[in-house]
Amino acid sequence: MRLYIGKNHQKDVTTPVQSIFRLAGSDEDALTFALGFLLAHDPIFCAELLRRTGVAPRRSVKLDYAVHLQEVTEPGFGRRDIVIQGDGIRVVVEAKIGGAEPSAAQLLKYGTESDLWKQFTTRVVVALTQVELSTAVREKVRCELSRQGIRFSNIQWHEVVSLALGHRPSDDSEVSRYLFDEFTRYIRRDYRMGYYDAEILIQDVNPLNAKIFEEGWMYVTSPKDKKAPLYFAPYFTRQSVNTGISMISRVMDAEIVVLADKQDVVDDPTSDEHLKQWRNGLNELRKRAEAEGFADTEVRLFYLDCPVEIARPPITKTSFNQAGPSKRIPNQIPKGFSLRFDDLLKPGLGIR
Repeated sequence: MRLYIGKNHQKDVTTPVQSIFRLAGSDEDALTFALGFLLAHDPIFCAELLRRTGVAPRRSVKLDYAVHLQEVTEPGFGRRDIVIQGDGIRVVVEAKIGGAEPSAAQLLKYGTESDLWKQFTTRVVVALTQVELSTAVREKVRCELSRQGIRFSNIQWHEVVSLALGHRPSDDSEVSRYLFDEFTRYIRRDYRMGYYDAEILIQDVNPLNAKIFEEGWMYVTSPKDKKAPLYFAPYFTRQSVNTGISMISRVMDAEIVVLADKQDVVDDPTSDEHLKQWRNGLNELRKRAEAEGFADTEVRLFYLDCPVEIARPPITKTSFNQAGPSKRIPNQIPKGFSLRFDDLLKPGLGIR
């Protein structure tokens, strides 16, 4: 079953829902709703975000706090995007996306709400922005709020996503892992924020998986491995024709799936060629999963762009490790192993 939002009956156009958070929309309010939901769902994640803003909550805040979205207390004061309260702490978050930033007047307005602050010992106003807050606004707000006993902090969305990418949910349940994966997928796809947790994911690939990579433009790994690499570069094993790293592919999308239940690929492929290749890859992966006994197990499925050759001859573990001081490729590549682009640019590796 597929879910769509909206329909233009004249053009018969619908928008596929790529994430559960997409149900809230794709504007500024929707993104703050998504973040607020995660904060309320996972106390440890909330505490981690509070620490990022300069608040060091005691252990009890993990168990006794509340998250308010678009809080309105009285006419004339407007609404507050996100408010976190608990254990003597009140944090007001003003969120912006794109190139917008809150004005000094908008942020200082929160300092005039004295009745809302007086029962709290830790008081913080946070500007959550996609771009870095201007120095003039930051210093003006910090100075004036400090006179009222309110701390000011500015964090950016990429810091929030970094926390989400590296966070292990409090209960480590499948539902919680799914929610955090959906959030990072949502923010990358719907808001075009290109955040990632690895530049190039490197994994050993045998001949069967090499065929799926080259002809199906797909790769599967454990849900606990890297969630959002920019690129995937297979290390073809000795059973392959060309042992080593010779190809690379951009990661177009990723999702957690059970292959036995996965009937088709994502609803908005980049092109007809991608659709053709991904369907072929999914078909081959289902066969492999059935043969190897993981068809009913959750996996992370990477949708890849057309592979391109980057090195001839291939970069082997020996040639890479002998090329000079940097990160080394171990004899047995562990799950989630990654390299930076500059690691592959060492002299003598034959990068094209």
